[in-house]
Amino acid sequence: MPIPHRILCIGEILWDCLPQGLFLGGAPLNVAYHIKKLGGDSSILSRIGTDFLGDQSLLRIRNAGIDDSLIGRDPNLPTGYVDAILDENGDAQYHFPDEVAWDAIHRNPVNESWFSEWDAIVYGTLALRHAPNREFVSRLLTNSPGLKVCDINLRPPFQDRMEILDIVAKANVLKMNQTEAAFLIGMRPGSMPAEVLLRKVSDFFGDKPVCITLGGQGALYRAPGAMPIRAHAPVVDVIDTVGSGDAFTAALVMAVADDGNISVQDLGWCCKVGSTIASKSGAMPHYAAPVREHLL
Repeated sequence: MPIPHRILCIGEILWDCLPQGLFLGGAPLNVAYHIKKLGGDSSILSRIGTDFLGDQSLLRIRNAGIDDSLIGRDPNLPTGYVDAILDENGDAQYHFPDEVAWDAIHRNPVNESWFSEWDAIVYGTLALRHAPNREFVSRLLTNSPGLKVCDINLRPPFQDRMEILDIVAKANVLKMNQTEAAFLIGMRPGSMPAEVLLRKVSDFFGDKPVCITLGGQGALYRAPGAMPIRAHAPVVDVIDTVGSGDAFTAALVMAVADDGNISVQDLGWCCKVGSTIASKSGAMPHYAAPVREHLL
């Protein structure tokens, strides 16, 4: 059997407060969970409180088989949480309290030499909303020679464009939705077809592969100097979209880590993984991972 990819996810651990109850999540943790489900070895660098939700976080993370050795405990800040409000289409809107444990990831004792050991590092933008975390993670990424994937997470009011562009510059693969793509290049969302938007974003960043997700319409991907590819998402009965984009990200990271680039079949598999999660409740449901065609 091939050796599983070792993938580190950096960022927030938090609890989604949904009408159905509390669900453990946070985009980087969701990605780590789905990487594990898809056959990778995942770890997360984050910070939680010494409270009940922190204890429950560790218990569930360990039960999921995710390495927790880089999770810090904060005696003064609470474990993160977010109020997630679902609209009639099952899409989530979020309210994030400030000054929670994951805002202090920079206080975790970390040996920066470790970061040469990972096959890939995945990071978002939300956990870097304050300067100490941004500076800390930027330094870690600079010391990492491997694949670095940035998953853009615009969450008002934490969306300073210049700060996010600085964060994005450390990555060598970018993943975003259409709203985030338009924001990054200073355009109005919905002002152009998705294919045109992909070309403009690719031209803007130049040397980075770019993936733009299209919700239920699938995804687009373009590597530097290559023709864009598109895959369609399978039709499912959507329960909620919480975590579906993170599942897509996990599949994308696994595919790029395998081949250095991805095919239309790979992109279709990423869409299938994301759609599977949209058909279930919560960000980290139990599910059978869709089989990747070229591995059959």
